[in-house]
Amino acid sequence: MDESAQERACECGRPAKMVADPKVPVEFDERMNEYHLVRDGARTIMRYCFWCGGRLPESKRGTFFTAPNKAEKDEVFLLLRDAKSLDDVFRILGPPDATVDAPGGMSGRGISVHWKKMHKYSTRWKSLVLEVPDLPDGHRHWHIGGHYLGAPENTTEDKQS
Repeated sequence: MDESAQERACECGRPAKMVADPKVPVEFDERMNEYHLVRDGARTIMRYCFWCGGRLPESKRGTFFTAPNKAEKDEVFLLLRDAKSLDDVFRILGPPDATVDAPGGMSGRGISVHWKKMHKYSTRWKSLVLEVPDLPDGHRHWHIGGHYLGAPENTTEDKQS
């Protein structure tokens, strides 16, 4: 895709048409203003139109969460640098603040993994939440996100959140 395609907005309208077709695994999240490609319950944000290459609408996701600060992210990387398993994470950080049934998955670089539980550390840091999935092979992976702030004032929040 050339740079001009990345800068221009999608004008073909195909993503909206795909959302309307129940046979196509594309959804639009109005609250976040995002198109998602959906597979096996996992959602991937679509940032560009698959058909014309134009940029899709800007996500509102950042207005719902804190931005993790660099010092806290650096602390997580330093603490977990030698962790090779979920047990190592628990040994280093102690028990999580919450463990939730949160089936999900990720894929990339030729691998695909799925999990059923997510362990969350949400009180140790002011700007970030650390999520550690319970992977079937015992290996460790983690994700840093922000604390939920709630819906922006000009947005009606879903009651299903």
